[in-house]
Amino acid sequence: MQHSIRRLATSISIGLVVLAFARFVSDSARGDVRDIAANPAADQNCDRACLIGFLDGYLNALVKHDPSGLPLAADYKFTENGQQLKLGEGLWHQAENIQYRQYLADPERGAAVFYGALDESGYPTLLMLRLRVVNMQISEIETIVVRFDDGLDARIATLKETQPVVDSILPEDQRSSKATLKAVANAYLDGLQDHPPGPVPVTPDCARTEDGRMTSRTVANADRPGFPVGCDLNSPVFSYMTSLHDRRFFVTDEERGQAFVIAVMDCPGTLKSVEIDGKTTLLGEGARRPREVLLGAVFKVVGGKLRQVQAFHVTNLPYGSHSGW
Repeated sequence: MQHSIRRLATSISIGLVVLAFARFVSDSARGDVRDIAANPAADQNCDRACLIGFLDGYLNALVKHDPSGLPLAADYKFTENGQQLKLGEGLWHQAENIQYRQYLADPERGAAVFYGALDESGYPTLLMLRLRVVNMQISEIETIVVRFDDGLDARIATLKETQPVVDSILPEDQRSSKATLKAVANAYLDGLQDHPPGPVPVTPDCARTEDGRMTSRTVANADRPGFPVGCDLNSPVFSYMTSLHDRRFFVTDEERGQAFVIAVMDCPGTLKSVEIDGKTTLLGEGARRPREVLLGAVFKVVGGKLRQVQAFHVTNLPYGSHSGW
């Protein structure tokens, strides 16, 4: 009874925040948002620890380059960067030396998510891995693999610095409902595609990392004119993004304030410059090049407000590409 009263009080306390962006709550109004339903096999009793065990089992098999012992459903599906492959192809060929691990889980959906860093044939690599577990078998495997040439040390250091924020268990009076977690994440994603953006509830210390690099700023940076501070999206520098679609929510963890979503971002390359402080400013090459971005992002929500965004993404898929799901 006391627990129910505390939960009711928490819902009321964040009610004003939710009303400010209520249009983001209803998926029925958005054809591009999917909430992966609770797993029909939820009675399998695969809790958070069980789901993380499936992730670790997968990763152990990955670095051995041998998927033969995995408990796979007969109709399982595997994609890497939006492409459907046979298990054992792609990153499986040369993955080694896992150096960083971070986990998300949603037992109601049978969803397990891993963020990590490893090597591929000696080259630094980031991996976002999503599994869906049904009847103690893996039915879905989705990966975003970020390959680059510079080292992992700085990226891992940034991820380790933000991990306590993302993974912390919140006091009950700072927790949000599943609907609010989704609403805050959708508000932010809408803010990237809508120009000017709508309201996004953020904390004063909200920060964003992308592929293990801090991309938000704590103070205005003269070297990057127009680039906003914190998680503010009210800037023309984001105008080259025209849509974030195929949104699929897999984790809404009320205890930790986490919402995890995979989406596709359209960058048509038609906008070449923007007005900043009354001056015409040429956008960067990445903004001017037509492409799709496949991203997996976790949103940390504290007291109904966005505190942290952590994203891994593949940034140069052919324009018009989809997620593969």
